[in-house]
Amino acid sequence: MSAFLLQARGRRSKLVQIYLSCGLGLSAPAQATSDDGQDTVAEIGATSQARPTEMPLAPLTIPEKPRLPKARRSELQAIDDFLQRLSSPSPEEREKAWSQIPDVPPQWLPGLAQTIDRLAERVDRKELKKLLSRARKQKRRQMREAGEGDQPTPDYLGVLLDLEDTQSNATRDLIQILGLSRLLVELDSTAAARELIRIYARFGEFLRIDTERQLNAMGDRSVAALIEARRHPAQKIAAWATKFLRERELLDPHAAIQIKDHQALHDILVALGRSRDLDSAPLLLSFASSQHALIRRGAREGLALLGRSASWKLKDAYLNITGRRAPRDWTWQRIARELFTEYDRLRLEKQWQLYEAGRTAVQENDWLKVSLIYGEILTTNPSFQKAHEFADPLYQAALFIRDQNPELARINLRRVERITTDPSLQARAQSLRFLLATRAAEKRGHPDLSRVREARQLDPKNPLLPANQIKSPATQTPSVFSSALSRYSLAIGSLLIALLGSVWIFYSSRRPVDD
Repeated sequence: MSAFLLQARGRRSKLVQIYLSCGLGLSAPAQATSDDGQDTVAEIGATSQARPTEMPLAPLTIPEKPRLPKARRSELQAIDDFLQRLSSPSPEEREKAWSQIPDVPPQWLPGLAQTIDRLAERVDRKELKKLLSRARKQKRRQMREAGEGDQPTPDYLGVLLDLEDTQSNATRDLIQILGLSRLLVELDSTAAARELIRIYARFGEFLRIDTERQLNAMGDRSVAALIEARRHPAQKIAAWATKFLRERELLDPHAAIQIKDHQALHDILVALGRSRDLDSAPLLLSFASSQHALIRRGAREGLALLGRSASWKLKDAYLNITGRRAPRDWTWQRIARELFTEYDRLRLEKQWQLYEAGRTAVQENDWLKVSLIYGEILTTNPSFQKAHEFADPLYQAALFIRDQNPELARINLRRVERITTDPSLQARAQSLRFLLATRAAEKRGHPDLSRVREARQLDPKNPLLPANQIKSPATQTPSVFSSALSRYSLAIGSLLIALLGSVWIFYSSRRPVDD
């Protein structure tokens, strides 16, 4: 009997194992294998944590490697003309070109980069080094003779422009190279700082001191380029960038981000990700929920550049903010997107609550409430993810409240024009706004018929156009056209009477008087 029970129990355990294995096989999620930034099958099937129903998953943007576009021929010609004037034999021409350096247009940057490469291919670096050394020694000797020996050497470009002989090939080339660096400083951007560093990399050690001076003059906008240069292909440049950041006390990422310039901070956060420094991951995570859109985007792009190597940091951050562990089948891209979405949910929690309240108000046709709720969302966050859905309700609200609150109706219509993706709705909103503005001007005694014509062209079916209004003898009010026409008629009639009176007085004064 006992043997039979043991045998039956063994068969039952085998059946249970087969059933469980089949069940696990059916329910086990597929493992994510791709790491290219796209959602995998596993990510699509994975269950995400609770968030507002209409809230989309936050995007994950991986910035491309910085590249400048090809310069236009006209820009290259303009740069060549400027450099020729800067190295001209005429002192007046050189002085005039020097004074024009602060006016460099931003679109010259690609041309400046190409000019750097063109000069680097033809100049004699040894001769340039000797020339700069002689010019520096000569200037130092003049300063000692003038009792200014304890002062730092002035700008190298100014020293060269003061030389009596500026017509040698080496002098012209060096003036033009230094002129390019001064133009880059005036552009004051991370991209321009990258080109400044390239001047040092292309021409050599004799321009290191001048390059450091110009990077210091650029200030915060040079930090991101120096952080990126720590991974320069040339070991000498990478070591120099690290040393230079240490001298400026900016080697620590926490010190580098102590700036107020939002664009520079964005570029620094992206550069930290591009430098593949995992120690900066906690810093990037702290900025990934910033209230400033530019800073927030820079931190998230930096984390995306860190990529898979920062996955455990992303998992820890997700656990800290949600209290739950990320599912094992999520790739680092999915974890990052879920984490960013959670940041957005906490940051925009009130706005999403208002969004739901606004949808309820639309269903209840409470158009004044719709105007106030959607207006508050767009005021606090003009780039709200669902802002395009507000366009039609705000237009309907403007139609409803146009008589009771015309000013709020016009504000609604301006918002519709900005957020809508429908050209016809944009035209209808602009047409209605023109007529509401004409009404307001008419009450002040200054009607504008041109706006009425524009409104008719934009939307011939506009309900405020005179021909489209319902005419009722008891409630009909004078239209814009009739009231304006009556005013114009009165003015013309008064002018005619005045002219006739003037003619009568003129002829009566010429009539002979009888004795």
